[in-house]
Amino acid sequence: MNILIIKASAESDFKDYKKYMSSPPQGIFSLAAAMPNAHSFEIIDETNGDKLSKKQIEWAQLAILTASTPDITHAYQLAQKLKESSLMVVLSGLHVTFLPSEAAYYADSVIIGEAEPVWQTLLADADKGLLKPSYKSNEQVDMGNLNPWPNTADLKERYGTWGVLVGRGCKNSCSYCTVRPFFKREVFRPVSHVIDEIRASGKKYLELHADNLCSDPDYAFELFTELKKLKVQWVGEATLDFAENEALVEAAAQSGLTYLLVGLETCSHPALKMAGKGFIKPARAKELIRRLHDNDIVVDSCMLFGFDEHEKDIFDETIAFVDDVKLDVIHPNFITPFPGTKFYNQLLREERLLSNDWADYDCSHVVFQPKHMTPQELENGVIKVRDTLYSTGRRLKRFARVTSMQGLYVSSMTT
Repeated sequence: MNILIIKASAESDFKDYKKYMSSPPQGIFSLAAAMPNAHSFEIIDETNGDKLSKKQIEWAQLAILTASTPDITHAYQLAQKLKESSLMVVLSGLHVTFLPSEAAYYADSVIIGEAEPVWQTLLADADKGLLKPSYKSNEQVDMGNLNPWPNTADLKERYGTWGVLVGRGCKNSCSYCTVRPFFKREVFRPVSHVIDEIRASGKKYLELHADNLCSDPDYAFELFTELKKLKVQWVGEATLDFAENEALVEAAAQSGLTYLLVGLETCSHPALKMAGKGFIKPARAKELIRRLHDNDIVVDSCMLFGFDEHEKDIFDETIAFVDDVKLDVIHPNFITPFPGTKFYNQLLREERLLSNDWADYDCSHVVFQPKHMTPQELENGVIKVRDTLYSTGRRLKRFARVTSMQGLYVSSMTT
């Protein structure tokens, strides 16, 4: 069978982290890695600018699509187009898992949960033309049994940063995050498998895919010890409290960590506490970020607005906080209630959702009624924060700081 594996991405302001880093998306590459040799496949990553061609549609018998919530309407439209071209169409991913009945209207089949446990069965059924309406994964993937991602020369040329899967899931249960509701628990690949895949890729600049890379210090130390031998540079994601462990920070830096997304989210500890993220202490941020800077690690974080604990003074407080703690890369956005999260369910119960258009759920639109301000006041406040933090003077200061740590290549990504 000829199969299209598609990451659908609409034209929007959605700040997809994989697009920002120009790194292979985990979902579609994991599916490609699990593909039996009897089948042929092509990867179409619209996030990276790939375009689905008429020739590809004519070549394929099956298409599987995955998309983030703000891209899901586009994915549904694409699914309908492919069905009209007589392809079997499967939809998968987080949004589909949380709203399978909605997705089922647009596809021949949907995958609920992680795809790998049901992938072989689904392909066997498709080969016989007998797709079931849904395939539900009741187990979490055994990370020791995962195949390496495909790393052909053509694929590696399409991405500025190569990606390697390290772990899935997170031990934390933040109210606005989809990771815990989807993956249930945190698991990591054997370190030797990660190292072997990095060696095989031949790449020296990598993104290590894990939702919270440093949450298991013993695992992280083992990984960093082996990474150091490879002389690579890498970027990743961890909660800021990992920097409380000075030895772990030093090991990460020595292993090649150059750029870290820390998920600080807000300078309001009451907001973090109510969101289930009270282990992050904004009062400690300045010292912890200084520790990361002392090890030449660039620090990136979203700053989210619209928590129920946010009053109208949160915007000025955030500007002062970001300047004080010296964040290098800042993404001022609206907190967004994605389906499947506690936050979404809360707003649904309280009848505070303002939009039914999934394209608005891109962190750049206000889609719910804030508690202590109007939607327009929230929007105006975030615009003020963006304009202020990205003024020429502040950008130049951050550019100079990042350049002093990591040179022009990394600093060019921060402005």
